[in-house]
Order: sequence, then structure tokens, then C-alpha cells
Amino acid sequence: LKTPEFANSTIRDKHMITIWVLCSLFLLAASAVSAFASSSPSAPMRNILVTGGNKGQGLALCDRILSEDDGSRVFLCSRDLQRGQDAAEKLRCELKERGIATCIGENNGDRIEVIQLDVTSDESVASAAKCVQDILQSSPGDDSGGLYGVVSNAGILWGYPLSELMDVCAIGVR
Repeated sequence: LKTPEFANSTIRDKHMITIWVLCSLFLLAASAVSAFASSSPSAPMRNILVTGGNKGQGLALCDRILSEDDGSRVFLCSRDLQRGQDAAEKLRCELKERGIATCIGENNGDRIEVIQLDVTSDESVASAAKCVQDILQSSPGDDSGGLYGVVSNAGILWGYPLSELMDVCAIGVR
């Protein structure tokens, strides 16, 4: 077997490859969202759950979904509830400045729902699933039947021990 070329490269080069891969994945996800982002008033609500939605690529993807599809609602998931709420408030303000509504119809429901979710915890996943289910069942006029999509974006990179990085980004996801 031949060793891949990048295996012998420097740490800096490996980080650049990681960044390139992450950017490529983000662009691919954003393109997929754009492909089905058209909406009509009679279309059912498209509910999309985004893990790691409180910052970085996840927050940018929430913004893009809400910006390009007025028939969408995002479940912005964050390990830390306060950080998720802060991110959602910032996103609401930014969307409002661009003239994009974050309310759903006349009932003034919110197109951004913040959900506390730690993808490495069975209890957190079960609690988040129940919370999403409750919101979907209690949304008047939402005949979508459930989630339209899930973006598994939760992850950590810098400043964490390798064991925690592997748990969050690979082997520990529930």
C-alpha cells in the first residue's frame, strides 16, 4: 500500500486539508439547501434540525435556510442552551435588518426554535427529540408531518483533548 501524499506533510498542511474538507462540506450542504429552497404559500413547513447551530458553519447554514426559504423553520441545536438562545437572537436581528421575517404566519410562531442538544449524551438526544416532537405537534397550521431534514454539524476542533474531539466528532455521536 502506498501512503497518501498528505500523510508525510507537515502539521500545518494537514490543518489546511482539514479546513479545505470542512469548507467543501459546508458548500455542499449550502448548495443542497439552495436546491430545494423554493417555497409556495400552500407548501408544508420545512422543518430542518441543525446540530451545532449556535456558531460557525451551523449558524451560517441556519441563516441561509431561513434567508432562502420562507417556508422553513430551523431547530437550532446547541450544547449550551444560553449560547443557542444568544445565537438565535442575533440571527433574528440580522434577518430582520435584511427584511426577512422570522415569524410564522398570523399565529406569530417562530421560525427559529432553540433546542439544547449534546450529541454525545443519550439523555440529551432523547430530551431534544421529545422537545422537537412536542413543538411539531403543537404547531398550528404545520402539516409537514415532521422533520424535512437533519444537518449533523456538531463538532469541536481546537483546544480540546483528542478523546473529547473523537467523542463529539466521530465515535460518540448518538
